[in-house]
This record gives sequence, structure tokens and C-alpha cells, in this order.
Amino acid sequence: MLECITTEGTVEGIDRDGDIVVRYPSGNRFCLNPDALTKVGGDDSSALRTGDWVQVSEDHGKVQRQQVGHGGWTDDMVTSLGKVGRVAHVFPDRDVNVDVGGRMWRFNPASLTKVSAPGEGGNRLSVGDLVKIDGNAAWVRTMQEGHGGWAPAMSTTLCHYGRVVAVGAYRVKVEVPGKGGWHYNPAVLTKVERPRSDSSGSSSSNDCSNSGGDSSDSNGEAEIGVGDLVRVSNDTERVKLLQEGHGGWNDRMIETFGKVGRVVKVDSDNNMTVHVDGTDLLFNPKSLTKVSSEGGFEAAAEPSTAGESSMCAKGTHQWNKDKCKVCKFCQKCTGYGDKCLEQGKLQLFPGGPCGCGSGEAGCERCGCCRTCAGEDDSSDSDEDISGLMRSLSTRRNQLDSANLLGAEDSPRALKTLSSEKRREKLHELIPKMSKVISMVKSNRNGESISTIKDTLEEALVGPYRRFRKKAERKLMADYLTNIGGARALTDYLKFLMKGKHTESQVQVKCVSVVRSLLVNFSDASYEFCRELGKSGILMIVSQDLANFDGADLKHELIHQMVLSAIVLMHNCAKVPENRHFLQDVKAVDRIRPYLQVEDLELKVPAVLTLAYIVEDRNSSLIEVDDSVADYIIRTMNKALSSSDMRADGYSVMELAMALGALARNDADKELLTKKGALKLLIALTQDGDNSDKEQALMALQIFCRDPEIKAEVKKDPAAVTLLNQLKEHDDEAVNKAATDVMQTLQKSTAGDCPYMQKCITFKTSLKLKDEFFENRFNMCYCRNCHMSRGDQDYYKRGVPQKDYGLPVGWCRFSLKVPPRATALDVFNKWHVAFHGTTVGALESILNTGDLIKPGDKTMEGRTLSEGEGHFKDTCKPDGFNTKQVFVSPSINYAGLPVYAKASSFIHRDKTYEAKVALQLYIKPDSYKVGVSTVARRNIDKRFSDSEIEWSTDRHGVIILYGLLVKLEEK
Repeated sequence: MLECITTEGTVEGIDRDGDIVVRYPSGNRFCLNPDALTKVGGDDSSALRTGDWVQVSEDHGKVQRQQVGHGGWTDDMVTSLGKVGRVAHVFPDRDVNVDVGGRMWRFNPASLTKVSAPGEGGNRLSVGDLVKIDGNAAWVRTMQEGHGGWAPAMSTTLCHYGRVVAVGAYRVKVEVPGKGGWHYNPAVLTKVERPRSDSSGSSSSNDCSNSGGDSSDSNGEAEIGVGDLVRVSNDTERVKLLQEGHGGWNDRMIETFGKVGRVVKVDSDNNMTVHVDGTDLLFNPKSLTKVSSEGGFEAAAEPSTAGESSMCAKGTHQWNKDKCKVCKFCQKCTGYGDKCLEQGKLQLFPGGPCGCGSGEAGCERCGCCRTCAGEDDSSDSDEDISGLMRSLSTRRNQLDSANLLGAEDSPRALKTLSSEKRREKLHELIPKMSKVISMVKSNRNGESISTIKDTLEEALVGPYRRFRKKAERKLMADYLTNIGGARALTDYLKFLMKGKHTESQVQVKCVSVVRSLLVNFSDASYEFCRELGKSGILMIVSQDLANFDGADLKHELIHQMVLSAIVLMHNCAKVPENRHFLQDVKAVDRIRPYLQVEDLELKVPAVLTLAYIVEDRNSSLIEVDDSVADYIIRTMNKALSSSDMRADGYSVMELAMALGALARNDADKELLTKKGALKLLIALTQDGDNSDKEQALMALQIFCRDPEIKAEVKKDPAAVTLLNQLKEHDDEAVNKAATDVMQTLQKSTAGDCPYMQKCITFKTSLKLKDEFFENRFNMCYCRNCHMSRGDQDYYKRGVPQKDYGLPVGWCRFSLKVPPRATALDVFNKWHVAFHGTTVGALESILNTGDLIKPGDKTMEGRTLSEGEGHFKDTCKPDGFNTKQVFVSPSINYAGLPVYAKASSFIHRDKTYEAKVALQLYIKPDSYKVGVSTVARRNIDKRFSDSEIEWSTDRHGVIILYGLLVKLEEK
């Protein structure tokens, strides 16, 4: 290493820990601590970074030669020559991924020329930027065409802030707090320095009135972004204090104090995930100092040597998946040991990066590899698949058109056999199935891959294709489950994906066969799904979906890989026992990008997967559009008409299950009902087998929780007769499901009121935060509900008592009240009143928790002015004070159009005029009783025109406790 002392070298890469890989003129490469290096001469302005625009060289021969050792060359890359694209990722060896026309290619940077961003269509956003999403739903939806697509759940992100996490040439991925990551057309995004509501960069507001923000950094600190090197403060007490509300304190943070790490993620609250000493920790940015590169680098202290390390006790290691490192004990690659391609090529620090790529990163605590720890059990680890993914992409032209989902052909000979003969033929295959699973379990060498592939095709793929009956396939899948087939096939898939074992084409074809078997048998048996969930397959397919997020899904091989990954996740999601495995691999985040694609073959199973696993509070994620709803209804119609009750790869039973899962979303329930879902479910209860009947009945019960749908079913005498007959069915599960449906039809509750359900749908459409509401005290005041309770129209409340009218004709959604309401005994001592308002003002009022008067500033910074049609300082009676809050003890008065301005609401093809108001308590003696200020007279029979309007100029004398909604059909 003596040549490092006086010789200039070229930086080839910087790993996440800040260690620098330098190549010297002799050809030697060394991994060095940045503290030992000084930047000399040169201008790095030409270095490519994520987000840069580049033009690919037009010289075919030159580019092809330069690709050797830099991702390779494929004939498809010809289409990118001379084109302009966007740098999506920069590798440590300076190779770059470039998005050219929606397709991703890995290029040698020598083949690229940095160019200026295109004009209006250019995307000038970078990873880590804070952006605000436009609030015009119709415009955003239009702009999404060709830029990632549109999913109904994206409507919840409009007007919100988010962080850019990935940049492509024509779309940007933005992570929105609490709403996940979505791909957007850059034209619908506005870059902001900081949201208005919080100087630290957080925002809970979705106010669309202003997309700007404070562009200055109030404390003068250097901006920190993804990829920056930072040093962690060593002031324990200060860091602990700063961590409050910014990820919290973790005792392991002490080990990072004073060390340098790399920022790998910045969330929407500007908190930063820093990778330091092999660990990712979330810090308040005020605990970090950006490391300057002027005149040299600052970085972590020199890595410790193996002799200074002590190994964790066996079984206590914290194994990590990341860039391979050098084991602190054997000083070999933690991922590949002696087989590592970098072995002997580079003088490395123990505990530092190896440089060969991704894989096992060793123990986070002691830095040892699995071999040194005596825990080298490849069958229990989730092997890195990035190498195989690259192999699949670069060799796609060499592959046959591999159908990863299997074939559906069936020999004519089997059709002529009796059921008994078919069973005999099937049972003859059992020994072969057992034999091939034993082979799969015992063979882990490259020479046997071709043999195992052929045996799998003969013993498993062939029988599955020939025996197409539901019971036959279930029998095969259940048998495989009992002999450990699910685990064995998954472990063999991991072995295949671990690295190059044989000729690539044979290896990839074997991967294809194994994946097709896992897909097909998980479709045939819930028992197989349960065991498959435990096998680790979900980690593999989750990584597939992450790897291909943003890739060209029109390419046949990539399309099939993504499809098989989604279908495997979909099949496993149908079994409740797999839900926690799906949570562990962040299935919702992995699936979400595929909700935006236009290809229904991918989009439908993606939606259905989420329908099985998301909680009710996140049901907006599974809201479907017409294309998905039409596909499901059309496919179920085809399945009901087919002899095997299947269509397009779906069984009629799982389609019924899907309808029930989607019906948890009210908008889906309405749309699917409109398109004929009830008719199909009732038909299935009559024509399906017992399992089909059970699923159809369970789905029907979910639909019937809606009062209007319940009424529709009750009006169908044939349906009611059929349900009553099924209550006497011999199968216990069918009997119970039918009984549950009938009980739902016969049960009468307050929530059954159709008017209240319409109001609930309207309130849901406002997308107000659930945390504002206390649903236990919701109340419908429609005339029917009001009379059925025997309520009076007027009551008295407060000290001294004053009359107020019940909001008859309205529906109340109770709001949570602050603790001071109980402390001040407002429920007994204060008076009840109402305040009419607009839909647009609701969120600001609820955010503030109070009514403010004209002239005051809202929480969002907007100065409130007198409303249209109200007295103003330029037009008012003498002595009238317009700077007050106006309320009324009469909802008839507060609900007048001048106060409660109507908006339009469409529900089930009917248009309604919607009004909103607030029910509140107001402190006695804090307000003045005044005359009506509107032209109408005798508005309420209980209150004279001289006492119907109350006003106050005080703060803190009003407590809101109910949101009122009124709908009138136009």
C-alpha cells in the first residue's frame, strides 16, 4: 500500500459507510478511509448523478464495446442509441441506470453525454426533494396517462406534501406520509423548500391555496440530502432531546456518536435514516453535520481489526442483508467466502465493504460471517436475487417464451376415462411426486439442475396439466404439502437464485419451472398456501416486485416475472395465517405501484391481493375503477358458464371471495352492485359446490350490511327463498353462512337508515381525518329516525337554561371534545347552538378546533374575511360589528344558504344538494343575542326574529362537538 502515500489515484466508488475505493496507475485498487485522502485538481462537474439528463452515443459499435464489463449488451439497446434519458441510479463503479423512453438500461458512463433538461416536459426534481401534489383531481388523472397511470387511492394524496424517492425520465416516485409511494407525472408536482405548517419540514395540511413555502433555512445549517455523508453528534443529552418526536431514542445510537455515515432516506418530516457501522438509524437532522468534501473527506474512524473484535454468542447474531462486507474474523467476503470474485483483488479493511455486490452483510454487531459463526445454513436464509435478475434481463433474447404460469392443455385420453379410472391414474403418480421432492431436498449442486428440471416437468408439471379437475389438483397439492413440498421447492428456488451454478439458460428455465409449480399448487390448495407462507417465498417475490418497479412491463419476460410474483402473493394472501408474513415483507408497499398500471392482467391480482390484507381503515387503497370492476364481473360470468367453474385463471370461488373483500370499501360495494355482483353471488349459491356456496354467502353478507342493498335483496322473493333453503343445507359451513346472511337481512339497527348511510358516504368523500371524530355518539335526525325515537323538536340546556332545536333533517357525526369540556362541565352548563359553514372550510376549522372571526388568521396562514352575502365594514348598519363569530340556537337559521352554502354530491346516479354545519356549546354570558340579519322572517317557530342570532368576539368560549350533514335530492 506504499504507493497510496505519494501517488494520485482515481476514486471508483464510495460505499454507504463512506469508505473510498481508489484505483492507482499500477492497476491496484485499495479501500481507504476518507480521512486519509485529499482531493486534487480536476473538475467533477461532469460526474453523473441521479436525476441528470444524458444522451446515449449514436455509435453502435463503440457503445457495444464499452458495455463489456458494464452490464453487457443486448440487441434491444439499439433503440436507445442517440436518445435522451434520465439517470435513475449511479452504481459504486460509476455505471449508471438510465431511463430512456420508459425502459431502464445499465450503461458505461463513457457512452453518455450530460445534456440540459428538456423544456416544458423536463423533470427537474431530484431524489430527496420535498414536493406538493396538485389538488385538481381531473387534471392530475389526465396528466397521469403515460406517466405511471392512475389509481383511485391516489385521490387521497392530492394537495399533500411528499418526498421524491425515485426519479425517471417521465415519472417521479413520491412517498406521501401515511399514504405510501406513488408514481406521478412531474408536471403535477411543485417543488417546495418547506411546507408552511412546520419549520422542520412536516405538514399535515392539504390546503391547496398555496404551494409555496419558506425557502430559507432558519438556522443557517447546510442542506442535507440522500447520499450525503454526515457526522452524528456526540452530545448524548442533546441527541436524546432532539429525538423526541423524530423517531425516538434507541440505546444503539450511542455506538454511532461522532461517526460518519451516509443518508439513505429522508422522510416527509425531514427525519433522516443514516447508514452507519452497518446499521440504519433514524435521526433528527439537527443531530447531524454534513461532512464537507472541500479539500478532503471526513469520515468514520479507521475500522477496527479482527483482533480487536469479539464474536457474539451463537444464536444472538443480528444478520443483515446489504452490500457484502469483509468478515472481521476470517477476512473473507461475508456473502460468498472463497468464491467471491473480488477475493485477492483488493486490500480491504476487516468490517469494510467487499465490493462484489449485494448479499449477506454479516452480523451487524460483531462483523462476522455466517461460516465463522457456525450458522451457515443456506436453506434458512433469503438469498440475494439481484444477480439473477440482471441475468434474466441481459439474457432475455436467449430464452424461449417461457410461460411462468404453466399451461392449461389437457390430453384427450383422460377425458374418456371414468372417474374411478382417473383416480387410479392419479394415484399411480404419487410415488413419482414423492421421489422428485426427495431429489429436490437432497441435491444442491450445479450438475443436477438439468436432471431435476426434467424430473419436475415429468412428475409435477405434466400431471397438473393433465388433471384439471378442482378436486384432483387439490389432492396433488395437499399431498405435496404433507411431504414438505412447499418448503423444498422454495429452498431449491433460493439455491438456484443464489448464483451461477450451470449454464445460465438451464438455470433460468429451472427457475421458471419451480415458480410455475409454486403458483399452480398454491392456487389449488389452501394447505399448500399455508406452508408456502412459512417457506420464505414471500421475501423472494417481494424483492421481485421491488426490483421491477418502474421497469418496462411490456417486455415479455419482465411481465411474466412480475405477474408470477403478484399471483404468488395473491394466493398466499387468501390464507389469514399468512397475513403477518405479508406484513413482514411490506407487501402493501410492494404491491402499490402495480395499482397504477393499465395492464389488467397485473392490476386485478394486485388489487385483490391488497383487498385480502389491508385493514378497514386503509380500505381506500382497494377502491377500484370501472375497468377492474368490469373485468371481475365479466370473468365471474364466464366462470359460472364454464364446466370447471374457472375463467382467465380464476376460480369462481376466489372471485366470490374477492367480491367480499372489495365490498369493505363503500365505493366498491356501490360500483360492483351496480354492475350486477348480487345476481352473480346469488347464482353461485345455487350452482356452486359447497365451498363456492360458502364463499358466495359470506360475500353476500358483507354487501347486505348496506341498508339499500339489504332492502334490494329482501325485495327479491326468489333470493330470500333460496337463502332460507340453504339454512337447512347438509353442509355445516353452508348452513351457518346462510343463517348469518338471513340474520343480517332481518336485523334492524340505527345504521340501517338509508339516509344516514348516504350521509356517511358523503362525509367519507370529504376525506376528513378519522382522529377528529367520536363515532359512538353519531346520530341520525332524519324525520323517520327522529319520530321512531319519540324525541321532541326542542330541548333546553345550560345555566341559565336556554332553548335549542334538534337538527331534524340532518345527520350528526360526533366530534371529539378537548379535556377542558369536562373540566368546565360544558355539557350541563353551556348553551347549545349551530354554525353553518362550507365544505371547503371544514378541514381548517377542525384543524384549529375553534371558530375564528373575520380578520383573524387561520392555522394555514390565510386571513379570514366576511363571507359573500354578509355585512362588511363597507356595507353594514351603524354600530354593527362584523368582526364576530355568529351562531344560532336554530338549525333552520344556521342552515340558510347564506351560511351553509350547498355543494353537489352524486350518489348511485342521483344528485343531491349537500349542506354542512357545526353543532357546538357556547359559554353563557359570552355572547350577545341579536336580531336576524337576513331578509327572511319567521324562520323558526320557537325563536323570534329578534333573538335568533347570537354573536361573540371572544376566543375560547365555543366548543365544537358535532358535524352536521344534510342531503336533499335535486
